[in-house]
Amino acid sequence: MLKKIYKNTLNYIKENYKVLLFLVLFTFLFTFELPYYVNATGGTIDTIKRVKVEDSYKVEGSFNMAYVNEIKATIPTYLISLFNDKWDLVKEEDMTYGDMTIDEVMTYGKISMKESNKDAIKIAYEKAGIDVKEYNKKTVMIFRYEEADTDLVVGDVITEIDDEKVKDFESLTNKMKEYKVGDRITLKVTNDDKKYERYANIVEIDGEPKIGILLKETRDIKTKPECELFYTKSESGASGGLMTALTIYNYLVKEDITGGLDIAGTGTIEPDGSVGEISGIKYKLAGVVKEKMDIFIVPAGENYKEALKEKEKHNYDIKIVPVSTFEEALTYLENNVMKKSK
Repeated sequence: MLKKIYKNTLNYIKENYKVLLFLVLFTFLFTFELPYYVNATGGTIDTIKRVKVEDSYKVEGSFNMAYVNEIKATIPTYLISLFNDKWDLVKEEDMTYGDMTIDEVMTYGKISMKESNKDAIKIAYEKAGIDVKEYNKKTVMIFRYEEADTDLVVGDVITEIDDEKVKDFESLTNKMKEYKVGDRITLKVTNDDKKYERYANIVEIDGEPKIGILLKETRDIKTKPECELFYTKSESGASGGLMTALTIYNYLVKEDITGGLDIAGTGTIEPDGSVGEISGIKYKLAGVVKEKMDIFIVPAGENYKEALKEKEKHNYDIKIVPVSTFEEALTYLENNVMKKSK
């Protein structure tokens, strides 16, 4: 029986080897990953559908966050990028920062998005005159410099330094002032609900004794009415902060600040309401135009200059609005969108 199966298999391979060889080469061609990423024209995500506010007001238009299509390069996408001026190759090593791995960069992106969303909630609620409660504050490692001599990884929540509990961000900062270059410290951390013991040798950076990492204070937020945000596992980064804040605010106030228009935008939102610049503006603009948005709100400065340059280069038909703060974005919409819709 086995001999018969073996013989039939060999005969099938001999008769169809060209087809089989083609399938193998085809699969290899489209699945073998090169050490590059391709940045390409993006699209928009309707944040109205990603945000849920209890007992919210009705919204006629839409707010949309713009994104970049980031593709892991294969042989075909690599070749296409060489002839497509809207596709750009980026070396894998250029996707990381400091001494971080790709996985750590992804973790950093997740943390940034979560905290940006919390900033967006806080800013929107407070602008609408509603109090926000912050609790469960933690100190999280988000970046490691190349000079660092430590096994701390991005996402570590620092709970103790040399057996002394870390109560908050300020207490950790004060504790670090006790050390000098060459000291070795032991840190207890949690990461993904698991406990670890890490080490760090104090090194000199910019003339000062440091661990060689950046820390961020995270927290949980409680609101009334309740606010929920829905994002996929593949999404990360803080560039949707501004549009998330505008969306939440729009749900909290009676008048619809979209004026019935489809409004796209990009930009981080900081705790003080300032709007930070982002990368990939030309890919985001191309995606916004493709989705036929009415307005594109962007961070003032270099992002705005690049967006205008791309608009002129490709003769895009869209209104581009520069803003530096949440207040500026809101003022523009109230004066130029809401009034015209009445």
